[in-house]
Amino acid sequence: MTINTTIDFATILEVSQTLFGCIQLSELLYQVTQIILQHSGGDRCALILPNQYGKWYLKAIATPETTQLSSELLDGNPNLPIKLIKYVRKTQKVLFINHSQTDLPFTDEYINQQQPKSALCLPLVIQGHLIGIIYLQSSINDLFVGDRLLVIKFLCTQAAISLKNTQLLHESQEAEITLEQNNAFLEAQLESCVDGILVTNGNRQLHTYNQKFASIWKIPKTILETKDERQLLGFLLEQLENPSNFLGKVEYLYVHPEETSYDEIILKDKRILKRVSTPVKLPSEVCYGRIWYFRDITERKKAEEASHLLFSVVESTDDAIITKTLDGIITSWNRAAMNLFGYSPTEVIGKPISILF
Repeated sequence: MTINTTIDFATILEVSQTLFGCIQLSELLYQVTQIILQHSGGDRCALILPNQYGKWYLKAIATPETTQLSSELLDGNPNLPIKLIKYVRKTQKVLFINHSQTDLPFTDEYINQQQPKSALCLPLVIQGHLIGIIYLQSSINDLFVGDRLLVIKFLCTQAAISLKNTQLLHESQEAEITLEQNNAFLEAQLESCVDGILVTNGNRQLHTYNQKFASIWKIPKTILETKDERQLLGFLLEQLENPSNFLGKVEYLYVHPEETSYDEIILKDKRILKRVSTPVKLPSEVCYGRIWYFRDITERKKAEEASHLLFSVVESTDDAIITKTLDGIITSWNRAAMNLFGYSPTEVIGKPISILF
């Protein structure tokens, strides 16, 4: 029998198109086992594949009557010649059983029980990498030989290519989904932050920002949409009491990309912003850009100034002034109280006021 009588070129083309046209993995598994079984003449075809962690599973099994997808582990599976498959996985060699005889250096329980007249276990290899195994068996002697074996090998090569392509596509789709999820998570974090955040890349272009940043600086949307850091910088400088200091620090940090900076800036409208700038580093430790944090600390500074003023008044008076909690613990002690009672602040603050009586 010649290969032309077994499978003609039109069929070869049709098979290739069928396999390459399968985008979904489940559809491809179904087609691979069904096509190989059909053109091999066997009674049973099993496809075994590894997962990303290296565990091997029976993914599909076909008979002339039905084709079923599966997710059963290879180990302990009573429907497969496990030792034979593991031997092929280890050696990446094609194994034959003819007339129920084999020269394997081990005994396989499944083979002993089923006694197939012919069996073939064939590795699916792409560029030296094992990506799966096909197992075929038949009740006919010497079935998987000669031109029929050439056909089976051709079909398995097509199957291996299609499986690899589909796996790569599936991994790419999963990576895209993961990236979208991560981006959504990061964006949510960015928008929930109390600070205004601006991220610029190594070319001083706007990479991203949150709405708090735009709000603090009252930046028009048209400027943000340009992604031009220098245009944005010009808008910010117009709002500052001391633009030269601000610009000098920005230029310094871009010249020294690994440095971190903390300072306070005052706007013309008398608001005070805390500015923090840190480098963005890739895993290779190369600086990719910068993150700029801005927080409006105007009210906090006013509260601090009021507190300092009150402290000065309390300290300058000739009257002893003591504050305490509701349960009588001393919380403040001015200079006049120290002169009157003879205790320094460190001796009484945190103590019960009863020590004075």
